[in-house]
Amino acid sequence: MNELMNWTTLGTMAGATAAVLVIVQYVKPLIPKLDTRIMALILSVIVLEAATAISGGGVQEYAIALLNAVIVASAAMGSYEVTFKASDDKKKEV
Repeated sequence: MNELMNWTTLGTMAGATAAVLVIVQYVKPLIPKLDTRIMALILSVIVLEAATAISGGGVQEYAIALLNAVIVASAAMGSYEVTFKASDDKKKEV
């Protein structure tokens, strides 16, 4: 496997969650006034709607992608809490 991410991967829960988690961490410092949860939701919508467009989805798939975006944003925020939050809190203490 030579590709880490492709449009098929981004259309999955795991792929979209990973992409949103990483993108939010890089974009968050650039837009500090935007709430991180809103940013995660916006990026989830963009990623899933783009993956739907590339895969040639119909109207129903676009509607489901919006619902899935809420799930992906929630998963990305939860993944952040589990993996990065403790180390970020320690950095703030020092």
